[in-house]
Order: sequence, then C-alpha cells, then structure tokens
Amino acid sequence: MKKVSNLKKLMLYAGVFFLAMGFYSCSDDDDGDVVVDPDPTGEITVTNDAQVISQNTLVVDQVTANTDVWLVAHHNDASGEILGQTLVTSESATNVEVNLEGTTLEDGDTVVLMLHVDNGYNMGDGAFNETDDTPIGETETVVVNTPNFMISDATVTDNTITFDNVTVSETGWIVVYNGNPNEETSQIVGFTQVTGSEDNVVVTFNENYTDGDPLFARLHVEDQGDEEFTFETDPTTDIPEIFGFEDDDTIWEELGL
Repeated sequence: MKKVSNLKKLMLYAGVFFLAMGFYSCSDDDDGDVVVDPDPTGEITVTNDAQVISQNTLVVDQVTANTDVWLVAHHNDASGEILGQTLVTSESATNVEVNLEGTTLEDGDTVVLMLHVDNGYNMGDGAFNETDDTPIGETETVVVNTPNFMISDATVTDNTITFDNVTVSETGWIVVYNGNPNEETSQIVGFTQVTGSEDNVVVTFNENYTDGDPLFARLHVEDQGDEEFTFETDPTTDIPEIFGFEDDDTIWEELGL
C-alpha cells in the first residue's frame, strides 16, 4: 500500500509540474501577442497648390495614414466653414476627391485640408463628427480656381468664332448657344473640346446658327472619356461645368453680338 501511495504522490507532483509549465508557456505566448496600438499618424500630399477644379470637386494627390481618417476641407483657414469631407480607409490612397458644398465659394478662395481620426463614435453611420474625430498631422493649403474662358472679339468670321483662352480642369468643352441662357429654346450652334489651358480656341458653327443671332458660351465637362460631345443626345452626360454654390452656378457668358 505504501508503494501505491508513493506512486500517487509522484503522479500528483508530475501533474502539478506539467500544469505549471503549461501556465508559464501560455503566459509567455500571451505576452508575445500583446499589441499596443500606435499613435494615429497621417499625411496629405498636394503637388499643385493652385487647382482649377471641376464640378466643385477638389482632388488630393495622396493621403497616407495608419488608421481610418477623414480628409476635411475648411474654407479659408483651419477654423473656417467645413466645405466637405471624405473618409479614407486605406493606408495609402491616391487621387482622393472631396466634393465641396457650403454657403460661398469664389474664384481664388483658399481651402485648408486637414486629417481627422475616424473615432467611430457615430455608431457606424459613416458621418464625420467634428468634435469627436480629432485632427492629426499637418495641414495643406490649396487655392481653388474656376474653369473659365476669355473672348475679346466675338466677331463671327467664316462661320467661326475664336476665344482668346479657355481653361478647364482636365478635359472639357466650350459650347456656344444661340438665344438667351434662361430660355429652354436655346440651341447649340457649335462646340470644341479643350484640354487644360488653351489659347486661340476656334468654334465652328453648325446649321443652327443664323447670322445676327444673340449668342452665349458655356463650359461643359467631358465625363465619358470618349472625346465625343454627347450632351445634345443625352443631357445626363457632358453636363454644364459648375463652380460655387449659387442657384445658377454654371459657367457662361453672353458674347454680345
């Protein structure tokens, strides 16, 4: 009986030993798995600090961050009216667009860009909270300019008209109409595609033009990438360019013929 008792004690000691080793091993593993979240960091990269924007949309070259962040656009300074925000969820995002909306936006205004940590206090509703989503990193400043055109002599020569300069964000159209901008009966009498900023842009008129017609010009976007002006057949495409927040924020001018 004594041998059996000693055997039981030996087995008990062995069990305690292996159990203790197991706890020690788990403790080591747990220590190795401890992850401390780093402080949130982020950076905004803007290569062009004066940008001709299209459809009230600002494009930022790159946003890098080690957490989900909001790219926020303020009017004039860091404490100014928030004009727009975009959630960035990848560590490095390029060509990030911020759609600008607000009370006022004029040619040459300054937009201050900031990053805010998405702290998730809005129960996953995807909304930016200026109070809880704290700012990080340095700000960047961009001057926003309107697409525009200039014409010093609106004389029609050989069924054409020449604009001194047309400037768009990337690619767009300078379109000439007859009639009045406020009339639905206005017809398109000619158009020409423009890329960036071009001088001496010639528009040739079509059969809708009649000598002596009042004319006005309007900028349109090229949103299909097909280099064809499709607004006439599908008014949801190649729509008029806009800038600002007025009731009529399209970019047009009477040609004064």
